[in-house]
This record gives sequence, structure tokens and C-alpha cells, in this order.
Amino acid sequence: MFTVAEEKLEGFLSQVKAEHPDLTQLQAAQTRLVSGLPHGRIVEVAKEINARIVVIGNVGRSSLETMLLGSVAERVVRHCSAPVAVVKRPAADSAR
Repeated sequence: MFTVAEEKLEGFLSQVKAEHPDLTQLQAAQTRLVSGLPHGRIVEVAKEINARIVVIGNVGRSSLETMLLGSVAERVVRHCSAPVAVVKRPAADSAR
């Protein structure tokens, strides 16, 4: 199962790099597939690879859902030593 997911991640990153060859910083981007609790593993891997920045998506749950379920992005922001950029899904995609 990891192999298929890793191939998809690498394919996506390769496509983005090909579409934006002028972005030299993007050429150094890498993917890594790990298992475990998301917020803890993201913080752990960021420290392990000495990440200069962590970019994470935000599903955009309501405040009540975030209170009850917690927010991976919010926990990463609180615990990660590297800067964290939280990217919100465009409004048209929110319904998914």
C-alpha cells in the first residue's frame, strides 16, 4: 500500500516541478510517507530533516468540529520549530 501512495506522491511532485521549472526552491522539495498520528509525525519529520518550512492544508472545519476533533494544522503550528504555512482550500472546493 505504501508503494502506491509513494508513487502517487512522487508523480504529483514531479508534475508540479515540471510545470514550474523557474521556481528553484521547488526543485528541492521532497515527499515522505510515514505512518502514525499526523501532527506528531509531521513535527517529528520536520525536525529530523531540518525542514526550513512546513506547508500543510486546512480542511476548514467549524469551530465546534475543531474543538471536538482537534486540528492537525493547529497542533503542527503550535509544536513545530520550523515555520508553518497553512493553506486553505479554495471556497469552490470546500463542499468536498
